[in-house]
Amino acid sequence: MVKIFLKIKKFIRKLRAAEKSTKKRFLIFSSVISMVIIISLWLIYLNKNLPSFVEKPPSKEENSLKETFSTFKKGFEEIIGEAKKQFEFLREFTEKQLQKSNQLEIQKDNLQEPSVEFPLKDLENQNQP
Repeated sequence: MVKIFLKIKKFIRKLRAAEKSTKKRFLIFSSVISMVIIISLWLIYLNKNLPSFVEKPPSKEENSLKETFSTFKKGFEEIIGEAKKQFEFLREFTEKQLQKSNQLEIQKDNLQEPSVEFPLKDLENQNQP
């Protein structure tokens, strides 16, 4: 392990001392190798997992799809049922409110001018010379 570490360290020192063109070639070479490794790992992963999606028997998918739709249907029916109850309550409440008659009586004898004093008005007069 130590020998490998020392070889890597020696290679890095040698690369540091090399010309720019050598450094660029090494950079390009290492980038290409890294890309090849990453793409090959990605392809292996896809080949391993993609067939599992395709090879599933359709009957299980159809059953799970039917179960999924039945679950959504039950939930949708419950939501619609609750919405109908709320709408019915709102309709009944509105009908009751509309059946009531609102009466507005105006008594002219009791109307008086409001007496409101504005204390800031006096301050405006004090500021003027």
